Amino acid sequence: MKTCGRRSGFTLIEILVFIAIFSIIIVSFITILTTVTQLQIRQSSAAYVAEQSQSLIQQIRYYVKNARIIVENVPLDTPTSTLVFFPPSPSVWEASILLSNGTVYFDSRENDSVPPITSDRVTVSNLLFTRHFNTNGSSSAFGSDSVSFSFTMSAGVAHTAQFYSQSFQSSVAMSTPVPVIEPVSTSGFQGGRRTINGVNEIAGVGAVPKVGDLLLLVVGSTPSSTFSINDWPTEQWNKIVDVLYPAYNSELSIFETVSATSSWDSPLITFDATSSAMVSEAAMFDYRGTATSSPLDVSSSEIQSNTQTPDSGVVHPTSSIELLFGVTANPSTIEVPSPGPGFTLEAETGQLHPPINIYVEDKTQYVTGPVSAGWQYSQTTPSSSLSLILTFK
Repeated sequence: MKTCGRRSGFTLIEILVFIAIFSIIIVSFITILTTVTQLQIRQSSAAYVAEQSQSLIQQIRYYVKNARIIVENVPLDTPTSTLVFFPPSPSVWEASILLSNGTVYFDSRENDSVPPITSDRVTVSNLLFTRHFNTNGSSSAFGSDSVSFSFTMSAGVAHTAQFYSQSFQSSVAMSTPVPVIEPVSTSGFQGGRRTINGVNEIAGVGAVPKVGDLLLLVVGSTPSSTFSINDWPTEQWNKIVDVLYPAYNSELSIFETVSATSSWDSPLITFDATSSAMVSEAAMFDYRGTATSSPLDVSSSEIQSNTQTPDSGVVHPTSSIELLFGVTANPSTIEVPSPGPGFTLEAETGQLHPPINIYVEDKTQYVTGPVSAGWQYSQTTPSSSLSLILTFK
């Protein structure tokens, strides 16, 4: 009788079956591990996007809420990729929030560094700002500036399961009321003339207006002076006021550009060879919100002697909300007068050895009756003062 021996190993078929089952288990495990890892990375990307997006939203809201003026070279309610504004610090002339290569930056133009306000772990795209303005009722000279904004933020490796992307939108209003007609910028007085190739001129008075702004140019000179305004790039200047100050051989001229055509302006005032070489002054003012056709409404001027409270004389505006633009000048004191009630002092010549000392004030007012532009000296009494007011609708 025969007996069977016990097998000492696996057959080839059994080994192949084992390898196949083991491979399936390993592949399944790796797949699950990869999926879990990608899900964790995606969740981490989503969490980081949530964190960074809220940080960006809060920073934009902070800058807008505390801004003095929102500046845009585009009409209202039109999206723009860069937000330009005047921050609360008077020492910082202009700042902007802009997107470059997926990173959002804050450019204060105060120094050469432009710090990022988003991390390099996220990518931002489609950043758009839109400025809005509400008049807060027809009986108010002030309204509210607000900005709505939107963007898309993403993190992780694009086109993979690790990638996460989300779009956001928000809005914020400025904390302080904004005049319906508001000053955007002032280019300070240029003292004296420079002589180049025998030609006397006042250096270009540069400003960065918004297209459509009202530009006003104040020039103090002598009545015998003949000058031209050579503007770059294309603005047309029209004389709207020309007041003689005969007792002090002075003349005050005001020019306007009703609707700025570009986002840069630099008028150069050139005097002819026969004009007096005495010192002259010029300053330019930029306003937003006035009418784009015939904004000048009414004007008045007065010359008064020995008074600490010079005044332009009364005018009767014809529109309900107007810009009041006041100027005073005197040859006998360098004291800077206080502006009239509700007015803001925008410019003064200082001690520039002028033919006359010139000061400019302005305010936006809801008009309910006659108005004037007054001033207050506290320490001196000018022997003579020339004051004037112009109103713009």
